[in-house]
Order: sequence, then structure tokens, then C-alpha cells
Amino acid sequence: MDFDQLRADMEAGTQGDWFAGWGEGLTGPSMSSAQAGTNAGMYPIGASDRSCVGATSSATPVIDARRIARVPQLERIALAAEAMAEMLDAFIGAEVDYMDTNNLGDPGQQHNVIWGRKALAAYREATKT
Repeated sequence: MDFDQLRADMEAGTQGDWFAGWGEGLTGPSMSSAQAGTNAGMYPIGASDRSCVGATSSATPVIDARRIARVPQLERIALAAEAMAEMLDAFIGAEVDYMDTNNLGDPGQQHNVIWGRKALAAYREATKT
């Protein structure tokens, strides 16, 4: 995942949480047919002040609309996970340095280093582009 692009898109894109449906949050409806106008029968996705995307209200597009509406929150989660991965990487490096400096044996044989490296490798595999 390209976190620099993710941050840039978050800053340039529609701000705040989105909604899916005729209303706030992931449920609806709260918009009347008169308010919907030419969008009647559509399933809108977007910020609370305007619709960004519309899909017909059959089952699959409605599910997809809810998934798309989760993007801002998932972006925040992805950035938090990246920050935790960076912290874990720094922790592993500090642990290895401490062990080397104090002649405490092979850091690669320590369970905390092994587990940390495995967790970091799994995260990096899941987020590679």
C-alpha cells in the first residue's frame, strides 16, 4: 500500500466520514423522494452534504455502497497500523542493538525478536503493492 498516496488522497478527497443510503451513517432512509429528485431509486454514497457515487438499490450494489462508505475509517485504521508497524520495527532494532552492545547472545534467537519479525513480515506482505 502506498501510504504517501493514501495520505494525499485523504487530504484532497471528501473530508470526514461518508454515508451509504438516504441518510446519515450506514442506514437510511431519511431523504424524501422530493429531496432525492432525479436520484430516486439510487443508493448514494458520499459526504453528508452531497452524494459522490450512486448505485442501484439491488443487493450487491447496496453492499458495495456500504463497503465504499467505510473507506475513510479504513484509511485511518491503515495509517494507525502503519504507525504501529514502524514502532515495532524500531523496537526490534533497539532490542537487537541492546543485545549486541551488551553481548547478550544472538538476537535472532530471542522470542520477542522472532515474534516481532514474523508480525512485521506478515504486515508488510499484506500491505505490499
